[in-house]
Amino acid sequence: MKNKTFLAIVLATAAAAGLGLAMVQEQQTPLPAAPPAPSLTVEEAVMCTAVVDRVPQGIPQAAAPTEAPAETPAVTPAEPQTGTTAAVSEATFVSGKIYCFTKVSGTAPTTIKHVWYFGDKAVHTMELAIGGSPWRTWSNKTVPPEMAGVWKVEIQDAGGTVLKTLNFSVK
Repeated sequence: MKNKTFLAIVLATAAAAGLGLAMVQEQQTPLPAAPPAPSLTVEEAVMCTAVVDRVPQGIPQAAAPTEAPAETPAVTPAEPQTGTTAAVSEATFVSGKIYCFTKVSGTAPTTIKHVWYFGDKAVHTMELAIGGSPWRTWSNKTVPPEMAGVWKVEIQDAGGTVLKTLNFSVK
């Protein structure tokens, strides 16, 4: 009983001196939030027929819409797609080996994925190491003539978030 009385007196004295209030404030002060992790950014992404000395080659001219200016890009930006209808300004390739070239900057080391789709079905996934920033990498797929049609490649970060989608067709 004497110890409890003594403890009560010590706590009352500390509270009167303002020490208890400081202790409560320290406990209620939230820790600062961790800084957001640097993001991975796609600086360049193109479909092409070859990569030579880390430079994409054979980037086809897109079928530009009539109202678009002449500098319409060969590959459409990431947009939600419905069905398997091709976008108007997509690149067109002849069957054979096709490359997806990507230049990224930001977090490294990490990985990205190139997920190749024929229509709405994923047919090939390639995990690619990112060793620095900026970093250039690519994957390829040999498309046989019987798989002519609408294709796309999703460029995903290590967590599976789609960073960019490249639409193209094979004839």
